[in-house]
Amino acid sequence: MARHRPSFELSRFTWGAPDRLELAGRFVGLADLPAAAPSLVISGTDGEHRLPVVPDSLSGPPEDGGRWEAVFAWQEAPVAFDVAKLEFGDDMVVELPEPSARRTRARRQTLEVSREQRQEAQPRDHDPERADAASPQDEAAEVNGVGQLRVRAELLATEEALRDAQTNLQRSQEELTRARDDLATERSLREADADRFRRGLAEMNDAAERAVAAEQRAVQHLGAELRDAQAMIEAKDAALADLSGTLDAAAAHQAEAEAQARAEIDELRERVAALARAGEEADQLRAELEATRTEADGARAELEQTRRTLDEVRSDVEGLLGRLGT
Repeated sequence: MARHRPSFELSRFTWGAPDRLELAGRFVGLADLPAAAPSLVISGTDGEHRLPVVPDSLSGPPEDGGRWEAVFAWQEAPVAFDVAKLEFGDDMVVELPEPSARRTRARRQTLEVSREQRQEAQPRDHDPERADAASPQDEAAEVNGVGQLRVRAELLATEEALRDAQTNLQRSQEELTRARDDLATERSLREADADRFRRGLAEMNDAAERAVAAEQRAVQHLGAELRDAQAMIEAKDAALADLSGTLDAAAAHQAEAEAQARAEIDELRERVAALARAGEEADQLRAELEATRTEADGARAELEQTRRTLDEVRSDVEGLLGRLGT
């Protein structure tokens, strides 16, 4: 039973950037996994170029049936090429079609996986001396009708491959032209961005210098204000010291006044107590005076009675004397 040869199912081979080629697909039927790192070999009219894989873009080593992808970068300016091959050292080679345009997906294709090192088979019985010794009749016998048909078929296949190669070359040149245009556009954009950046940087420098000058003026102004504020604080401290002395004197005077007021209050309290006692004594004297008045009124009444009695006695005496005198 024939063994199936490994293949690579290409899902994407495209220009990711003017200097980047992106490759993705799936390996099928791999028996031995390659140990070498992948590289993209580009061949054209100016020779061969080897594009290394971009770090962190490689999905991992090839696995049977697993998706595999990588990005390869030009180390110099991109050029037109005729053939592109994915190589894993001397272990494995995949010939690739022309890349598709940028940001487009390639039509899924199945590509053959082969070995890089090949040697064309030599006939076992190849002997130059015997070949030179072969007769023209033997050579004519070997070239039969079947051989002629095979040569014609190979010629037709070669012509078809040549037309395909020319078509691929034209497409590659168009892709390269578009890539160069994109690269020129990006370069012009980068130059414009660089000009804007330089202008912006110059404006920022001017603004920074103005800001620094304004900051210095503000610092000087603040320094003057700080000195004025310091002098004002010192004057206020002196005034506060004077005020503190005045307050201390006022506090002492207030304490003295409070002590004097407390003494006067105590004295007034004593006076009030004395007045209260005097009032009690006055009330007692009023009561005694009232009793004395009552007694005096009684004595006055008795005296009046006595006077009336004396007047009566005097009148009686005078009548008696008058009678005695007559």
